[in-house]
Parts: sequence; C-alpha cells; structure tokens
Amino acid sequence: MPLSLPVEARLLADQVYERIHQAIMSGELPAGARLRVRDLAAQVGTSVMPVREAIRRLQEAGLAESSPHRGAVVKALSLEELVHVYEVRTHLEALAASGGAARIDSAGVERMENEFAAMRRSLDEHRAVDYLDHDEALLATLYVAGGNP
Repeated sequence: MPLSLPVEARLLADQVYERIHQAIMSGELPAGARLRVRDLAAQVGTSVMPVREAIRRLQEAGLAESSPHRGAVVKALSLEELVHVYEVRTHLEALAASGGAARIDSAGVERMENEFAAMRRSLDEHRAVDYLDHDEALLATLYVAGGNP
C-alpha cells in the first residue's frame, strides 16, 4: 500500500493550507505576521512537512511572501492592490444585492429593517464595531435572499 501515503499526506497538507488560509482571511494572522513552520505545525498538530507545503501554496496564491532574514510572512496588500480588490468587490456586491432585492420575502425585509435600526443606534452611540457587524448582517440577509450566502 505505498501509494496511499502520498495521498494521505496531500490531504493533510490541504487541511493545513485551509486552516492557515482561514486564519489569514479572518485576520487571526495579520499582514506581516511571520509564518514559522515549527510554530504553525505545533498549533495545527502536524509535522512540519504539511506546513511547508501549505506555505508554498500560500505564496503561490499571493497570500504569503518570503522575506529576507524572516522567512515567510503574510503578505500585505499595497494601496493599488486594495483599490483593485475593492473595485471588483463593489461590482460583485451590487450583483449579489440586486439578486437579493428581487427575491427577498417580508421576513427578510423585516430582518434588514431591524439591522438598519441597530446600525443607527450603534452610530449614535459611537460603537463602530457594532455598526459594522449590523451592516454585515443586513447585507448577508440580502445576499442569502438572492441565493448567494
């Protein structure tokens, strides 16, 4: 059964990649954070090989980069890259919103109205994080109504 070993290792590397990718996307591993192979391996409970493979894939995906004397780090986006990301995001969000607006039911509209009221309260009380949370919940309601969670 020697052919099964590389497949199992690959599956483990996929799982490690997904976990580190998720940590980067959620901000748990912010831009500039060092991706220390041994530390990550200990955190995810694997040997160093799947972590090395995951970091290589993160570099290929543009989420990590090698830094002299530091090893791999989470890549920071330049202002130009952020502008490009947000330009595309505005088009995608408009598309998702129009799909939701065409299909939302009265319960969804009520949820959105409640979230909007909570946003206004958060704004009045200078609670920016709560405001953003309610904004995300409002948009999620709209996107889900369009069949796009």
